[in-house]
Amino acid sequence: MNRAASQRNRQVMADERSDDELRRRQILEMWEDLGKDGWSPFNRGNQSHMAEFFHVHRSTICRDMAIIKKMWSVGTCPTCDTVLSIDRIQGLEEQGRIKVTQRP
Repeated sequence: MNRAASQRNRQVMADERSDDELRRRQILEMWEDLGKDGWSPFNRGNQSHMAEFFHVHRSTICRDMAIIKKMWSVGTCPTCDTVLSIDRIQGLEEQGRIKVTQRP
């Protein structure tokens, strides 16, 4: 591979990374907005619908959801599946309003 081809390859990879980050932010915004009405990306078929919307494979959305939960420190309410920050979940647990259990 010559120098010019290598440089183009690095630029393509950088563009793809920025596209991935943008999509993840859009997914998070969608989750926050629609979650108010009871929508959850974990309900049957919703990740497939998001994949169609973003023109990616549904496994890409699944990976994005895992990354979103780690990077943005968000979790879901164990009772209603709405988006909550990890701090909010811990606060609710301390108040005794919810009990968080680890799933196997």
